[in-house]
Amino acid sequence: MSRAISVASAATDAQAYTGAATLMGFVATGSTTSVVRLRDGTTATDPVKAVIGIPADGTAAAELPAAEFATGIFVDRDGTNASELVLYIQ
Repeated sequence: MSRAISVASAATDAQAYTGAATLMGFVATGSTTSVVRLRDGTTATDPVKAVIGIPADGTAAAELPAAEFATGIFVDRDGTNASELVLYIQ
């Protein structure tokens, strides 16, 4: 069973989870068109494992095939665009 990890609305990058995890899905909202990259690690230079496109004043959501993160899930937001994320992990 997946558990929800909420990543508060912000325009800054954030560490969503530390340690090994399997991403099973997400829900994302934003007021402007934006892109969020989920990186395997703890920095904005770690490998990208998933990319979320968020429409202006909209919501993006998906159930994913299991995406393995070995060392953590780092949320790399584009520019100054704020987004609210809920990540579903095992």
